Amino acid sequence: MLTSPLVSPLVCPQAHEPLQVASPEQVVQVNQGIEAGTLTTPSGAVVRDPIESGWINSAGTRLYPVRDGLPILLVSESIEVLLSE
Repeated sequence: MLTSPLVSPLVCPQAHEPLQVASPEQVVQVNQGIEAGTLTTPSGAVVRDPIESGWINSAGTRLYPVRDGLPILLVSESIEVLLSE
């Protein structure tokens, strides 16, 4: 999990609100949805690659994945989710 103070001010590029690091439980939940083929990007493309971590908007409806240690903060690459805490 990313804990550096340099990444704490990440904000959603769409809503311009602070993002929070996904909990390990939320990462498992997202990866289960990816494996089941039920999660999509905003354009409707099915997400196929599992995530190692992610950043979630405050509503818990959009996740920006972390891949190869880098947060992918592109709305087009975000994953539409409905996450529980």
